[in-house]
Amino acid sequence: MSPKKQYLVYALDHTDAEAPQRRQAARAAHLAQASTAKKEQRLVSAGAMLSSDTEPNAKMIGSVLVFQAESEAQVREWIQSDPYIAGNVWGQISVHLFFPANL
Repeated sequence: MSPKKQYLVYALDHTDAEAPQRRQAARAAHLAQASTAKKEQRLVSAGAMLSSDTEPNAKMIGSVLVFQAESEAQVREWIQSDPYIAGNVWGQISVHLFFPANL
């Protein structure tokens, strides 16, 4: 078994007119799966990216997740099982090895 590393996932939503509705439809299942991953200590942190911090009605435009895993392949496998994939929410996904600062 390899030592665990952290990976940052940067996932941008599709930008078509129906994308926000698809996100809302898949959100409860996505959050339930994320909660399980957090309890299993696979997910370190996660949250939605917003369109702007100055807009009063900022929209969710993507997600940032930090996973703890043995490999990038393992993280990509977990991502593929996310309801936002099945629900066609995320359009662009990148996975990066992440080295958190020891603060």
